[in-house]
Amino acid sequence: FFFSSRRRHTRFLPVSWARRCVQETVTGASDGLGKQFCIELASLGFNVILLGRNLQKLQKAEEQVKSANKEIRTKIIVADLAQSHDVKLFEHIYKECKELD
Repeated sequence: FFFSSRRRHTRFLPVSWARRCVQETVTGASDGLGKQFCIELASLGFNVILLGRNLQKLQKAEEQVKSANKEIRTKIIVADLAQSHDVKLFEHIYKECKELD
C-alpha cells in the first residue's frame, strides 16, 4: 500500500491503482522494497514522494530515483509512521503533500 495525494487529500490505495495517479507517496522509501518501488514508479513517469524516518537514507534513495527518470519531481518527507496514533503526524504529511498539488 502507499499514499496517494490525488484530489487534494491523502488516502490509502492498493498498488494496482498506481497508474491512475500522477504522484505517489511511498512509505519506507529509504531502502529495500520501498526504495525499489520508488525507482519503478519513477521509471514509469510518476512523481514520487519518499517518506521515511532517516533523512540521509532518503536523500541517497532520492538520487537513485531521479537517476531512473530525470524528468520526474521528487519530495522527501521525514516521518515515523510508528507514531501513527499522533494526528499531528498525518497533518504534517498532508501539509507536505498538499504543497505539491
